[in-house]
Amino acid sequence: MRPHTDQELVINELFGPTFQGEGTSIGRCARFVRLFGCHLSCVWCDSGHTHDASRFDLAAERHVLPLGEVLAWLGSGPPGLVVITGGEPLLQPQALGKLVRAVRGGQLATDIEIETSGTIPPTPEITANVSQFNVSPKLAHAGLRSHTSGSSSCGTSGTSPRSRSLSALITSTRCGSCPRGPTAPRFSPEPGILPTPCLSAAGTFPPGCTLCCGTTFGRGNRHMRN
Repeated sequence: MRPHTDQELVINELFGPTFQGEGTSIGRCARFVRLFGCHLSCVWCDSGHTHDASRFDLAAERHVLPLGEVLAWLGSGPPGLVVITGGEPLLQPQALGKLVRAVRGGQLATDIEIETSGTIPPTPEITANVSQFNVSPKLAHAGLRSHTSGSSSCGTSGTSPRSRSLSALITSTRCGSCPRGPTAPRFSPEPGILPTPCLSAAGTFPPGCTLCCGTTFGRGNRHMRN
């Protein structure tokens, strides 16, 4: 899964421009960098091609690209929204930190968003250069299989390591939180499902923590090295 150096990223695909379908930026035109690999395995995952060997030929889906090639692709169009998704992007913290710092420093984007499960805390370098994290906590009904020992990536307690990672992310930076529930009652936060910093006393999300859900509308122009 890991690249050879911190100057490379393990990529699934680069695509766009298309529309962002999640979070407070929904409807904005964006370019997407989809990183390869995930430590979770939700039964309803819509990007299994980044990690599920039982359904996909992962050798064909995995591409190790130099940061320079990714930056060149991002710089091939006018600056706008860049969304880094997966898989789980935060599994590649060193190279990801260098990428977002170069994108910000080179003014290749007006905004940078990272889509994450919230189970891995971002590094200070990543946090300093990212505009927003779109967090999708995985509840018990996600039916996680082989990559984690718990029934929920957030755990069932606000004191679990995964919950502490999510708490730190939400309280340290701008983020939107999307607990994936198939129905309205299951969407409602319950005690212990999300860490307490994510919830107000009334059981709703606090200011600055946006409940968001959606999907990416199409892939636009896909770019990938053979």
